[in-house]
This record gives sequence, C-alpha cells and structure tokens, in this order.
Amino acid sequence: MSDFRSEKITPSTTRIFTSTGEVCYLVEGSEKAVLIDAGLGLGDLSSFVKTLTQKPVELVLTHGHMDHAGGAPAFGEARISPLEMATLESHSDMGMRKRYAKLWLGKEPEDSDFVSGPVNWKPLSDKDAFGLGGVTLVFYALPGHTPGFLAPLNIEERWVLLGDACNVMTLLAEVPPIPIESVKHALAAFRDEHSAKFDKVYVSHGPGDLPKAVLQGVIDVCDDILGGRTDDVPFPFMGEMMSLAKAVNFQDMSRLDGGIGNILYRKQS
Repeated sequence: MSDFRSEKITPSTTRIFTSTGEVCYLVEGSEKAVLIDAGLGLGDLSSFVKTLTQKPVELVLTHGHMDHAGGAPAFGEARISPLEMATLESHSDMGMRKRYAKLWLGKEPEDSDFVSGPVNWKPLSDKDAFGLGGVTLVFYALPGHTPGFLAPLNIEERWVLLGDACNVMTLLAEVPPIPIESVKHALAAFRDEHSAKFDKVYVSHGPGDLPKAVLQGVIDVCDDILGGRTDDVPFPFMGEMMSLAKAVNFQDMSRLDGGIGNILYRKQS
C-alpha cells in the first residue's frame, strides 16, 4: 500500500519520502550506512533501502513516535534512546497508526499493510557517534518533542536533522506535558553548544529543508508563550484541539508575522 521515493541531497545523504508524510534519511559512507528513522511502517522500507545501497545499514531512531519508529520491524533491530521506551509503547497501538495513516491516505489501511514482528531495541545515548567511512554522524540530545529525542549531526557535511524537535509546527503533545521552560532551555543549550558545527537544517516532514534560523525562531516562540504574546490559533490534531502559537498561512504554514518556527501545544487554562 505504501510507495517510497528518494532524492540525493548531499554526497553522503539520500532523503526518503513515505506515503504518509514522514521523511527518513539514509547516510552512507565508504564502509557502511545509517538509516535515520523508519516511518509509520506501511510497506517494507528495508527492501526499498536495499535498492539505494549495498552496504550494511543500521537503523537509528530520533524518537519513538509511531510515524518514525513504526517501520522498525522491517529491520529487526534499531537503536533508540532508553528514554523513549514509554513513548514506543504508547505509540504501538494499531488503531492509532491506522487513524494517522487515514489522515494522509483518505482511508484506513488494513493491519496486514503494516510491517510487523519483534525488534531488538539497542540503546542510543547523547554524543554517540557512528563512523561510516569518511562520514561521521553524532547524535545529540534535544528533549522537548519527546523526552529522549536525539538529533543527528553530520560532521563532515555540516548538517543537522532537527526533525520533529524544532520546525514550523513543533509539536509538544507529550503526556504529561514537557514544560515550555524546559523546551526553551534544551533548545538554547543545543544552540549554544552545537550551532557552530552546522550550516544546514533538515526536518522530518514536508520538503525537508529549513533555514538555520528556525532554531532561534522556536526559542523565541517559547519566550512568547511564556510571556503571553501568542495568537493561539485553534488547531485540531489527532482528535484533540490544540493551540498553534503563531498565526500562519495554512497553505504553506508560513507565519503571518514573517517569523520562522512555531509550536503546536496544549494551552494551559
């Protein structure tokens, strides 16, 4: 039921688009490769990846949400932060996955359309590095979207995958919620420690590219939420009404005030 397509974006990196809106990244060195995220699990991403590289591939997940970890059974093994195990469990419900797929496909898939099977979960920690042969990926902690989110940085090509942790609609929907103060602190710490190491920012939905300024932009939105300077546009998400901090043009999600970066969150009454 699922179709995949890919595009080469750097000498080492191929971006893979799924039919349900996720973007995965295959990073290949001279010796081996890493696949970052596995999508919702509609169709066999592992077989598609084998058409792109003949090198051994290790699956590494930024976080445990169903639209990033759902395809892991096709690989049998994946690395993920131990802080994400509760998120993995809460997002394992087949009904939730089918409802999410329906948002993109217009109809619910059958259970059999999803890959299934056991996964050997191996730990991934802040500052874990992968030498692929001329290409080095280092994963850095960036909690907020989820407690154990890890953002990979390509040292040689100077790009970082901020993914779902920092983008034009940064989703903060964890239960219990991660405080905005904590999200801001994590983003600012990441900026201060790592911003000199990258020039390009990739994300995990949409076209995949954002300006580097999005990092500071989302930090500024955190400040505006804390200071009560938000538009708080009602926005339905997965059966729940949430608040989009800054008003946007919904055709392209650009902010009406000209800023970049946004937060979708539960406004506290």
